[in-house]
Amino acid sequence: MRFLVATDFSEASDKALMSAVNLATLTNSEIVLLHIFEVSEIDKSAKKIIGSGFLNREIKNRLEQMVSEIEKNKSIKISYLTKEGELFDTMKNAVEETSSDILFIGTHGVHGVQHITGSFLAKTINMVDVPVWVVQKGSEICNFKNIYIYIDELFDNPVNPIIIDIAKKFNSSIHFNFTDSTSGFATKELISKIQSTLENSGINYTLSSLNGEDDMIKAFTQKATNTDSSLIILDRNQNEISTFIDVFNNKKCVEVLCLN
Repeated sequence: MRFLVATDFSEASDKALMSAVNLATLTNSEIVLLHIFEVSEIDKSAKKIIGSGFLNREIKNRLEQMVSEIEKNKSIKISYLTKEGELFDTMKNAVEETSSDILFIGTHGVHGVQHITGSFLAKTINMVDVPVWVVQKGSEICNFKNIYIYIDELFDNPVNPIIIDIAKKFNSSIHFNFTDSTSGFATKELISKIQSTLENSGINYTLSSLNGEDDMIKAFTQKATNTDSSLIILDRNQNEISTFIDVFNNKKCVEVLCLN
């Protein structure tokens, strides 16, 4: 697999890179670091005077240092890519250009300007055509002993190969949480699919219901974040991504993978 990691050299994006390295080490995956220059009119004027090479040199030096440091300590393939343009379109194009399988992004979570963070996350997830792995700057990089999945009638595939691969690599237990929006028949179909897929996989799993909860998303988030070494998995097809912003920005800083 190939992971694209967006970086602006912030603490949050550094933590996203650490998470990508953690997963890449286990899955023998490649990492591409992406830095996007959002060019302003001032930048354009400056480039006419001193040239773009001078303005970009410091950024490229920092990226080269990051690549060198990881290559020195980890046996994974890593490179970097710089792009200029509008943030979201450029990120989408970079995902396609690099044929990446997962996009890693860092977020400041509940700190800072939360509504801007939420808007950024929602737009990023909706723009790209690959799963998005969200890491808060307060996240602790760990082996995911527990994977929590929120399942409603819009969840496309609760036994997505990515989920199975992560669970096997980290020896994780998967906890499937069903909402009351899934009909009895649909729930039985999903449970049958889960059981048939995991029966001989060696993966431990549980099935539970969120029925009766006044706020199922809140109840799910509390359950998922009260367990050590967790990973939360959502599906982009589930309602509006904006309804899950509190999940992405959970106070325990649990990492979230949003499938597409």
